[in-house]
Amino acid sequence: MKGTAYSFAQQVDREIEALSLSDYIQRKDRGKLLREELYPISRLALHLKQPGVEIEVEAFEDDGPVDGHIWESGFREGEFDVEVTSDYSYEESLRDELFIAEGATAQVRYIATRTLERL
Repeated sequence: MKGTAYSFAQQVDREIEALSLSDYIQRKDRGKLLREELYPISRLALHLKQPGVEIEVEAFEDDGPVDGHIWESGFREGEFDVEVTSDYSYEESLRDELFIAEGATAQVRYIATRTLERL
C-alpha cells in the first residue's frame, strides 16, 4: 500500500471500518496487520505532515525486516524505514476475547482463564 499521508490514512481507516468487530478486536487475519502495523504507520505519517512538507508512505505488508518507508519532501527533505513494534499482553488478549463473548470486560483487575479453587 502506498500513497500520500492523507490518502494512506484514509485507505487504512476505510479498511478498518470494513472489518467485522470480531476481526478488529481479536486481531484476526487482516485486522492484525491493520491494527498493529498499518494504523501506526499512517498516524506517524500524519504526525510528520506539515504545511510545506509532502509525505509519501509505503507499507510493505510482508514479514520483511521493515514494515514501511516514508519520504519527506519540501522544506524538510529525507527518507527513512519504519519498523513497528507492538506490546500486546496475554491479559489484553483475554480481555478482547471476553469482550466479544460477553459484550463487556473488566479493565482494572487481574484476568485469568481459570478460576481459583475455594478452600
